[in-house]
Amino acid sequence: SHAEPDSDDDLSLVSGMARGDESAATALYDRHGAVMYGLALRLVREPADAEEVVLDTFSQAWREAARFDVT
Repeated sequence: SHAEPDSDDDLSLVSGMARGDESAATALYDRHGAVMYGLALRLVREPADAEEVVLDTFSQAWREAARFDVT
């Protein structure tokens, strides 16, 4: 069985993104992208639009990661 994602691990991934670590961004996407897509699809009801919402969200997170205070 799969363990629930560890929020402390998420914080370390965000910290990695803030340092420009692309693998941290990929790990966050792998962990949360599908859930975000499902939510976006329920809101916008078009698969292409839902994909765009998720990609835009992760792109903004990447650009803004250095501003996050995860301490």
